[in-house]
Amino acid sequence: MKIGISIEKGKDVSKEFIRIFDTAKQKEFGAGPIKDFSKYYKDIFFILKMNKKIVSFGELRPREINYLGKKYNIWGLSNIVSLKKGKGYGKLLMRHILNYLRKKRKVGIGFCERKNDEFYEKCGLIVEKNLSKRFYFKPKNKAEEDYLRYFWKKDCDVIYFDENKQIMPRILSTNSKVLIKMVW
Repeated sequence: MKIGISIEKGKDVSKEFIRIFDTAKQKEFGAGPIKDFSKYYKDIFFILKMNKKIVSFGELRPREINYLGKKYNIWGLSNIVSLKKGKGYGKLLMRHILNYLRKKRKVGIGFCERKNDEFYEKCGLIVEKNLSKRFYFKPKNKAEEDYLRYFWKKDCDVIYFDENKQIMPRILSTNSKVLIKMVW
C-alpha cells in the first residue's frame, strides 16, 4: 500500500476532487451541494491518498478574527473528513495539517461536534467546550447566512492549535466575543 499526501491550493484542485469533496461534505455534515467552488480558491487542501485513491481530506481556510479591537490572521480548520473510518487516515491527515501550521508558525482554529472531541484531542489539538458561543460571524450575503444557519444549529466546541500562544490564551482569559470575518 502506498500512502501519500498532497497539499493543494483551492484554485488548483481537480474537478474529481471537487466532486468527492462535495459528496463527502453532504454525507458527513448534511451540507447542501456546492454551487460555487470559487469561495474555496484561497483555501489550502490536504488530500491523503492510498494507492492514488482519496481516503481523507481537510482544509485550512484563511480567516481574520477581531478580538478586543485587534485583528489576527488565522487558519480555520475545516471539513476534516475520512472516507474510510477507523483506519487511522484522519489522524495521519491531522498530523500533516498540524505540521504545516507548526512550520508556518500559524494558529488554526476550528469547530467540531462534541462527538468528535476525543478524536481531535488524540490528534494533538486542544478542545475548549462551549467556547463556540463566544465566536460570531457577520454574514455579508444570503450564501453566508445559509452557511451560518447550518453551522450554528448544532452544539459544538472549539478546537485549536496555537503552539506559540499567539491568540488563544488572550481569548480564554476573558468572556469577550470574537468576530470571525469570512474571507470568501
